[in-house]
Amino acid sequence: MDVVCVQMPSALARLERRFAAWRKGRTIGERIPERLWRAAADVAVAHG
Repeated sequence: MDVVCVQMPSALARLERRFAAWRKGRTIGERIPERLWRAAADVAVAHG
């Protein structure tokens, strides 16, 4: 079986890091901040 590696778009990689940082400091039950949610939606439109 052949394996194909695809590089993650830089915008998606940055968003992944932002989510990881937010998850580290959040309290249980805290909602995703509006700016982070909006950025995720923008990346989904561009790369989804």
